[in-house]
Amino acid sequence: MADSESWDDNIPVAQPWPESKPSPPSAEDEEEEEEDDDNIDTQLKANLQNHKADQNESDEGWDVAKELERFVASKTDPSLFIYHHGAITTYVLVYVDDIIVTSSKAAHVTPLLQQLAMSFSIKDLGPLSFFLGVKVVRIAGGILLSQSCYITDLLQRASMADCKLILTPMATTTRLFATGGGPMKDPTRYRMIVKALQYITLTRPNVAYSVNQACQFMHAPTEHHCTHVKRILRYLKHTKSYGLFINRSTDIALQAFTNANWADNGDDCKSTGGYAVSGTQSHFMDL
Repeated sequence: MADSESWDDNIPVAQPWPESKPSPPSAEDEEEEEEDDDNIDTQLKANLQNHKADQNESDEGWDVAKELERFVASKTDPSLFIYHHGAITTYVLVYVDDIIVTSSKAAHVTPLLQQLAMSFSIKDLGPLSFFLGVKVVRIAGGILLSQSCYITDLLQRASMADCKLILTPMATTTRLFATGGGPMKDPTRYRMIVKALQYITLTRPNVAYSVNQACQFMHAPTEHHCTHVKRILRYLKHTKSYGLFINRSTDIALQAFTNANWADNGDDCKSTGGYAVSGTQSHFMDL
């Protein structure tokens, strides 16, 4: 008879794991743990400082000392410097000892002026109100540019402060020629007045054509040309309170206008052309 074995005899009995006491850490282990803790603390501090710097830059201002290198001179006006980074655009216009600073983000203007004050002796005159003979008036929806003071000064220099008024700067039938009338006794005075009129066309483009006609005879002006310039001055006195209003607009589409008189020059039959490009709507207003 075969011997029989019970199931209990074949089931292995689990033996308890021998108890072992942890060995005390060595000095090298403690140094490694301290180094790891220091590295973590340093990394956390660096991340916090970077986060704080990014927050300050986005909320309060910018690192002007570094960002000054991003300013680029305008190709059309070397006195104009432009900063463009992301959604922020800043303009700095420098003319001798006068500076205009404007930005799409107002928080960038103050630190920029502070940085400039560290290198130059400047004085913040506040919001723009007058610059190089141009008066800036802020009204609802935009700004109004006027040269009324400049026109008044020009009338006094030209001895025409008490001249009669006229409604148009130039008659539609007027044509100027190089030989019209006798030569002027003081051509320097003519050139001085016409150069001043050129500056007035910044805010008064409606006199640009008549001023251009006077500019064509700067080399040898005649009495007939002088009469033409006096008419422009009489018109400016009548409309010196006018200004160029530039309104706010979200439309970035450019508008261009061009025209030519096609061989209208009576001396050499040359054509005179011109163009105007605008990115915002503008029109004349009376102050």
